[in-house]
Amino acid sequence: MGIKKYNTDKSKALHQAATPYLLDGVGSSFHINSYRDYAVAMTHGKGSKLYDLDGNEYIDYVLGFGPMLLGHCPDAVDKAVKAQLEKGTHFSAPTEDMRRLAKRLTEIIPSAEVVSFQNSGTEVVMFALRLARAYTGKYKIVKFEGQYHGWSDEEKISIDADSVAELGERAHPNKIIHTKGQRLSSADDLIVLPWNDLACLEKTLQEQGREIAAVIMEPCMCDSGPILPKPDYLKGVRALTQAHGHHRFPYGAGRRTGILRGHTGYLHLRQGHCQRVSHGDGGRQARDHGVRHSCLRYVQWQSGRGCGCVGYRGGIVQAWGLSAV
Repeated sequence: MGIKKYNTDKSKALHQAATPYLLDGVGSSFHINSYRDYAVAMTHGKGSKLYDLDGNEYIDYVLGFGPMLLGHCPDAVDKAVKAQLEKGTHFSAPTEDMRRLAKRLTEIIPSAEVVSFQNSGTEVVMFALRLARAYTGKYKIVKFEGQYHGWSDEEKISIDADSVAELGERAHPNKIIHTKGQRLSSADDLIVLPWNDLACLEKTLQEQGREIAAVIMEPCMCDSGPILPKPDYLKGVRALTQAHGHHRFPYGAGRRTGILRGHTGYLHLRQGHCQRVSHGDGGRQARDHGVRHSCLRYVQWQSGRGCGCVGYRGGIVQAWGLSAV
């Protein structure tokens, strides 16, 4: 049996009609693919399936880039969303439901003593790096080739390469910029290393450890293709970061793997001090991250210091999920 080729003429027509008003005719650059000059447009989804304008059916492996872990239109989520619509959807103020959700998350996530909410994985990582730098007083971050942690200038470094030659030396990989408009200086505080190479990481921590605030990683590499960690590699990374007094951030903002980004993405600061778990809520875009109580002095709000939504004791400033919940 050959592969069935779908007719997607209606998607093409919609793309042509939208392009004069909508940048590239899509809502995200991730909607664009390399083998078609337009994106396939969907009308609805149910369970594990998506349906396009031409009536074609697809199995959804993308999972909304993460949060659709329960599938499309699960009855429990639909019921809760419909009930909330009658009450309002965005108050810019605390609610009882927010308290209940935060409490439940701290109960089911061992490493989270308190949580806050963000809008995307990119924002969570931006916050985590800022927190690590505030906590340690250091500014260098170790990341690994081919791993995706978000699309901000500092995060979108060395995600992929056009050729092996572009990668540079294995022990000292090139810092690859991926988009026009990205500041060349955005990689100044990043140390890029090859994945699955404990010896290289150990050498880097020995030589530059006094400057390094954290090590950030996808526990299972996925964005440049699925590459599992070697046996005991993750344990080895943890042992090295502990031995050298550094923090380890295993966080996969991998947009193609809803499991990593959606539920089991995790991040550790120094054991017993500060940890953060990042995951979706099974159908909405909010992300949460938890921290240990000993880190709260770096993130707690202090009345009267700057704008009420961004002034924090200890000097760390961020918008704190203005529209996440």
